[in-house]
Amino acid sequence: MSQRIAYGMDEAAETAGIGLTKLREEIAGKRLRARKLGSRTIITREDLVAWAARLPDIHDVPSNTVADHVARAREVTD
Repeated sequence: MSQRIAYGMDEAAETAGIGLTKLREEIAGKRLRARKLGSRTIITREDLVAWAARLPDIHDVPSNTVADHVARAREVTD
């Protein structure tokens, strides 16, 4: 069985494990390349893989979770 080389928007979002809104944001921000085929927006497997490879490592991104904010607030009050 051959592997798909391109996805529609819904399929690309599902394949990437993100929502359609986030996928559109990534395209609008020019972080994810999309192509047009008539009225359809197509994302190639290669572009999806390249986008995922460019995502920052979790250790390189500042944490902004609620638990971190609570922990910092406790440090200040202790």
